Amino acid sequence: MRLHSITYKMMVWFGLAAIVSILMVGIVVSVNITNNVSRQSQRLMADMTDQINTSLNLPHQTIELLLHEEIQRDMHELFLSSTLAKNIERKQIKAVESELYRTAEILGVDYILLIDLERRITASYPTSIDELAVEKYLATWEFGKKALESLLNTSQNQSVTIIDSLTWHDTAALTAFELQQRDIAEKGALAIAAAGIIKNDFDEPLSIAIAGRLLNNYVRPLQRLADLAGYDSIIYLDSTPISFAGFSVNEAEAEGSVFAVPAELQTAVYQSSGKVNQILTLAGMQYLTACSALRTFSRAPVGMLCVGIPETRIGQIQENVRSCGVEMRRNVQYWLIGIGGTAIVLFMLLSWGIARKIVTPLARLSTVTQQIASGDLRQTIPVTSRDEIGRLSQAVNEMLGQVSGVIHQVRDVADRVALESLHIHANVQEMVQSVNAQSASAEEIASSLEEMTINITHNSHNALQTAQLALQSAEDAQETEEAVQRMIEAIYEIAKRVSVIQDIAAQTRLLSLNATIQAAHVTEFGKGFSVVANEVRDLAERAQFMAEEINLLAMTNVQIAEHAAEKLTTLMPDIQKTMEFIQEVHAASREQKNGSDYISNAMQELNQAISASAISAASVETATKTLADQAAQLHETVGFFKINDA
Repeated sequence: MRLHSITYKMMVWFGLAAIVSILMVGIVVSVNITNNVSRQSQRLMADMTDQINTSLNLPHQTIELLLHEEIQRDMHELFLSSTLAKNIERKQIKAVESELYRTAEILGVDYILLIDLERRITASYPTSIDELAVEKYLATWEFGKKALESLLNTSQNQSVTIIDSLTWHDTAALTAFELQQRDIAEKGALAIAAAGIIKNDFDEPLSIAIAGRLLNNYVRPLQRLADLAGYDSIIYLDSTPISFAGFSVNEAEAEGSVFAVPAELQTAVYQSSGKVNQILTLAGMQYLTACSALRTFSRAPVGMLCVGIPETRIGQIQENVRSCGVEMRRNVQYWLIGIGGTAIVLFMLLSWGIARKIVTPLARLSTVTQQIASGDLRQTIPVTSRDEIGRLSQAVNEMLGQVSGVIHQVRDVADRVALESLHIHANVQEMVQSVNAQSASAEEIASSLEEMTINITHNSHNALQTAQLALQSAEDAQETEEAVQRMIEAIYEIAKRVSVIQDIAAQTRLLSLNATIQAAHVTEFGKGFSVVANEVRDLAERAQFMAEEINLLAMTNVQIAEHAAEKLTTLMPDIQKTMEFIQEVHAASREQKNGSDYISNAMQELNQAISASAISAASVETATKTLADQAAQLHETVGFFKINDA
């Protein structure tokens, strides 16, 4: 069970290590993901806010474009009415006014004025307008004056030209147009107005038409923007709201200050050439807005357009972003939990497998060691791997082999000890008998040693005399060697003198040769001198020959003397060695005498020892019997182990 607990321990430790590692990784990953999601959410919300501010700038152009496109389209519809042109040309006023009414109702314009080329109003919608007041208004109305001047100065060869612009009508103008019910807070009304020339089939100008649509309570373009893009928008006349769409309030609830804006905003918008972004409270809600000025063709500000998105919608988008981040973080955590659980299971399975790989060989080792403990050394452990356990199994197998060999050797030794102890016992008995015989022999040896001591003393005396003679011979040989050396030096000196004689003989021979030559020149008187010269030359040649012979003999004697010197030199060490040997013999003789004395003493001690040996032999006999008994007991003890027979 203790071996099996290793598996459980490894599974527990591996599992704990896996859990701790996965928890740490999960915490680190979760914290990183949370931080990343938070940063990404904040960055995304900031980018989204910037994008919303940017996108809020687009509807302004869209609304103004819609207003201009609608009024121009309405004017085209008016100009394309052939019935209207014919009735104007025929000056059928009632028919003209009837056509204007029908067209205005279809197009949804609030007023239409037909002005002849002399700038008089010929027809209108509504028909009940105050023509005098309107003509007076036209004289001061900026757009009206600009339109009449531009259109009346247009050449007949030019195509139909339409002029449109945002404009403002005061309360008096609305009253003259019979539109006073559209006045808001007695501040007048904003309008989009257009003007153009109505021509006949021959492209001749018949009349100038001015049409306008009041923006007070006109919500169609604003509603289209709300439906298409989801933007809430409102048009202000100065700071007074005159039209709105997208807000969750009706027209009755819009009374009062639900759309009020600060005066500073109006000033900033009128002074700005672009859009002004600001957070406003509209209809009881916070809005992120972009406001721009509504301007006439002369760039004069006449109103303000604000487009916004509720902060609640932005907050909802931000909340959705955060929710997505939280959901993503939760999904990652679920994945981490799933992966962690799977990893833990895999770790447990891996630890179980590793533990089994370790425990199985250990179990085999445990079984073998138990059998070894019972004395069975014939077991072997199968080696199935090359790891530490495999090497341990191999080592145990080798240990078993070595122990078996040792046991086998011990068993053999025990058998041999038992056998040899019997032999020793028999030999001891024989030794006792031999000891008695040795005692008698020792006495005879003692008497022989005394005679040997006398002979050694005589030899020592003779060796001393021989050493003295060898010393004298060495001294004589040394003197002979010195004499030979002096003889060699003398012979060398003779050789030098002979060499001088040879040189003199050679010079004499040359002189005799010269004398012979000179004697030949003096004829009769030189003949006797020539004979003398020849004799001198012969004498010189014989002297030179004898000198060479002497020199040869001298060199031969030198070689003989040197050879003798070498022999003497070689002989000297031998004489020295002989003398040393003789001295050593003398010293050895003295040592032999001392040794013989020592041996005599030892023989006496030997007699005593032989007596003691006899006593010890009896003890050894008893010990050998005891050794045989112990060898038998050792053989029985070793028999406990079971080993393979060799």
